[in-house]
Amino acid sequence: MRKLAIAVCIGLMFLANAVSASEKGSKGSMMGRGEGLVEVGNKICPVSGEEIGGMGKGVEVVYKGKTYMLCCAACKKDFDRNPEKFIKNIEK
Repeated sequence: MRKLAIAVCIGLMFLANAVSASEKGSKGSMMGRGEGLVEVGNKICPVSGEEIGGMGKGVEVVYKGKTYMLCCAACKKDFDRNPEKFIKNIEK
């Protein structure tokens, strides 16, 4: 019985480690805080043309390894539908 308990504990430790490593990897890419991301540093929302922070804190969005700032959550929905269109607004 004791051997079974030890085996279960070891198995749970490996499982917890695997889950932790998996969460770290996905949080980096989903939350926009992973290593290797480039912050664009735009001060104007590419969707609305409004100043970032003029309507609240602003919203970060990550696309192709770059972090862009948007003025609000409504703009994020539009950006997510066609990011390339709005990125061109920043590059102008």
